[in-house]
Amino acid sequence: MKRQTIIFLEPMNSVLQYIHCAKRMGFTTVALHSAPEKLRKTRYPYGVFYPSIDEIVPVESWDTSDALFAQIERLQRTHDIVGTYGAMESTAVFNAELRRRLGLPGNDPELMRLIIDKPRLRSRLRAEGLSRLAVMDGARVLEAEGWPFPRAAYFKPTFGQASKCVQRCTSRADFLQALERWRAHVEADPGSDYYDPYITREKGFFLEEEHEGELLSVEAIVVDADPRTLGILGRNLYSRDQTVELGWVFPYPHPHAPRILERARSILARLGYQHGAVHMEMIVADDGEVELIDLNPRFAGADVLLSVNQAYDIEVERLIVESALGRCPPREPLEVKRYCSTQSFFLPPEIDVFEDIEFPDDERITYKACRIQKGSPVKRGRTEADVAGSYMVVGATLEEAVEHSRRLRDQVRVNEHHGIEY
Repeated sequence: MKRQTIIFLEPMNSVLQYIHCAKRMGFTTVALHSAPEKLRKTRYPYGVFYPSIDEIVPVESWDTSDALFAQIERLQRTHDIVGTYGAMESTAVFNAELRRRLGLPGNDPELMRLIIDKPRLRSRLRAEGLSRLAVMDGARVLEAEGWPFPRAAYFKPTFGQASKCVQRCTSRADFLQALERWRAHVEADPGSDYYDPYITREKGFFLEEEHEGELLSVEAIVVDADPRTLGILGRNLYSRDQTVELGWVFPYPHPHAPRILERARSILARLGYQHGAVHMEMIVADDGEVELIDLNPRFAGADVLLSVNQAYDIEVERLIVESALGRCPPREPLEVKRYCSTQSFFLPPEIDVFEDIEFPDDERITYKACRIQKGSPVKRGRTEADVAGSYMVVGATLEEAVEHSRRLRDQVRVNEHHGIEY
């Protein structure tokens, strides 16, 4: 008898908690992954769920559909594949086609091709009247004299993922600096920190006009083209560069919440998004004008899963597994039990080798984790991958959680030194 199986494509970090949930629900779990060794080294708190993966299938590339479907056909000899989940943008097109072939609710593969192609998606949003932001192809920027925008713009890979190589530019000099960083990724050897065949595919890059305002995101699960909103995720930003997310708050009762959620629903409806989790990054101006900055056909990464679970006393991972199976999550309104503020830390510039990070003991801290292996040389980046550690504080109100988190962050110790500057 074939085993009822859920396929997870390129799982990492919190997705292992989804896998553990699927295992508890009685399903066999299989992970298709381009870097199985990296998956095995998943750190706390999600690494403890690694044993819940029943089988790992190595993948050479997410672009070689024939080879990928050959792997699926092999699995189908012993597995009844009843669900799938694509954990990264690189898997979006394949996951859509796979769900279509399996007869599971999903999205049109052509829509996924549109969504992962950032400048093409922006052009579509402009055509639909859902965006005012201008974009310019990288080749045209190189040919232009001077700075082609009346304001700041963001350098972005055509196929972006995890904010890699995204940089705010205000001049041609800034653009050329971002281009040099980009070329380091394009020319990187396999196995290096810069190597990422997805974001460097076709070597495409572009500039996107800046929309000034507050960065946040809408988290939702779409079923039958109906978005079931989980809430708005706010950011704690301690840098002018909005591509660096140093912390977040959830749920975020934003004063422009109705306009934000209406814009999210309009975008999903116009694009024809039918099924699955979405993480929609947006920037909201002071006057309430909303611009979509990034659309991810998956649930949010980092530790957002833990924040949502704490806020509502639910298991979001179960809702995501139900969605992967093609089932309909409950429609009952979610009741806020508490507010969460999560803070992430980078390392002080005077530290060359990381030894340890210590967080204060406090009853309101519901979660804390070290992100870097002890004895590692310090990376000077300022992205999620360079975070040394994180902790989450809860409160009866959002203001209470945020204020308590701010007071505690001065008590964090790195290599026995107090205080961390951003």
